[in-house]
Amino acid sequence: MKKVLTLGLAVLFTISFATATLAATAKEIGSGMGQKLTRGVVNAGTGWIELLKEMYNTGKENPLLGVTVAPIKGSAKTAVRTTAGGVEAGTFLFPVPKNYEEPLIEPETVFSGEGAR
Repeated sequence: MKKVLTLGLAVLFTISFATATLAATAKEIGSGMGQKLTRGVVNAGTGWIELLKEMYNTGKENPLLGVTVAPIKGSAKTAVRTTAGGVEAGTFLFPVPKNYEEPLIEPETVFSGEGAR
């Protein structure tokens, strides 16, 4: 009887720690999934701003390049950001890249990083 009681307490002890660990992990996963989905939706919906941003930033340095070369570069950046956003939004259930943390494109959104004022 003593062995059964000891074994039962050991099992309860193990289960209580496992449950706490799984709950903490589930909360982190849920948070990561939400962050990835939000980032994806924002990038998919605001990718077109890359065109305007590129034209503005390039035009400050050289107005001629701002109306000739910048639309081409901006269009490419728009396509990349919109596609990355769609991929992240579509795959938010999966922990890819590692643990949902790393964005597919840098800066994380069009509003962060260089020239985002």
